[in-house]
Amino acid sequence: MIDFHSNKKYNFVLASSSFNFDGQTIAYYDATFIPLHNQQDELRLRFKTNYPNGVLFYAKGTQNNDFLTVELRNSSIFVGIDLGSTPERPGATLIKAGSVLDDYQWHDLAIIRYLKNISIILDQSVVREESRSAFNGLDLDGKVKKKRNEF
Repeated sequence: MIDFHSNKKYNFVLASSSFNFDGQTIAYYDATFIPLHNQQDELRLRFKTNYPNGVLFYAKGTQNNDFLTVELRNSSIFVGIDLGSTPERPGATLIKAGSVLDDYQWHDLAIIRYLKNISIILDQSVVREESRSAFNGLDLDGKVKKKRNEF
């Protein structure tokens, strides 16, 4: 079971939502009609699982390959973000946080970005990183997915 809370701040705030996944479900916000463009983002979620791998969140834009992903890999959180890439300057940044997160205990995760500065707060531990992207904004204009793979 996952209890998923997300507050994605753009020019508006999406309501907090809670989901329980059964292994075959996916939840999404369709941003194809209202593109999301922002210099600052905040994503918060709370989860528990006994599986070491799975996708928690996935969002992709069509401009400059922008994306934001949150995954569990080998019981650690990996946040992938690209604020835009060019052939001369790939912008994908991968940040690792935490370990042994498949202990079926509740974990609180916050991803806060202002321009290229990214902070990941996981159960009171903070990891800070700077995006390698050539751009400052996260442009999402597709479906923002809260996904359940192996939870």
